[in-house]
Amino acid sequence: MPHIAMDKSEFPVYIEEALWLKEQYKNQIGVESDFFSNQLDSYQQVYQRYLFDYIIRFVLFSGEGQLFQPSN
Repeated sequence: MPHIAMDKSEFPVYIEEALWLKEQYKNQIGVESDFFSNQLDSYQQVYQRYLFDYIIRFVLFSGEGQLFQPSN
């Protein structure tokens, strides 16, 4: 399986770059984030530290399982 998500340890560098870009492109920058409803508290704890213009939440799973996994 290919590596498709960043490691948790890479997140601070990702945020540092995103905040630099936010300064360069004021009022035009946000962040895309995986989103799992059972992890809502974790997301809120992390993102409340940063002042992004917007956050795009990307849902990878539905009640039926993975969205990108072909059914057999």
